[in-house]
Amino acid sequence: YRMLLGRDPEPKAARELFELNEALLAATEEITLAFQRATGSPHGRWVNLAGRQRMLSQRIAKFYLFEQWGIHVTRSRAGLAAAMQEFTTALTELAVSARAAPEIESQLERVSHHWQLLESTLGTAGPADEKRRAALVATVSERLLRQTDAAVGLYEALSA
Repeated sequence: YRMLLGRDPEPKAARELFELNEALLAATEEITLAFQRATGSPHGRWVNLAGRQRMLSQRIAKFYLFEQWGIHVTRSRAGLAAAMQEFTTALTELAVSARAAPEIESQLERVSHHWQLLESTLGTAGPADEKRRAALVATVSERLLRQTDAAVGLYEALSA
């Protein structure tokens, strides 16, 4: 994985990176679900769900950027739509779970704000400069990542 990331950008390496990334994600999902089951705690599910939001923030940007680069366009479009739907559904579920925890509820409001910014950026008809739009998607998704990471920390503190 690291070797692919260190290579000069070119379509063949990008396709390989896409496939390797998908395989890595599947493997980490198996490990995460096993850990969640092993905890035997309902809090483990919330930590996992919040943690998936971190991953999804990056997955959304990945699919958008790969689509823009013309790499696995059909899979990227489908993956982007599925990841966005999953993020929205999980955010709603997390918000319901946080009603008894004001600090988490407040953090999820920040997550929601950044999510709306990313959705808006992705839904824009597209400025003439696609490089600028791609950079904006990358920036906004990184901000969303920071906010989802903070939410994970709050859920982890509940389970400790």
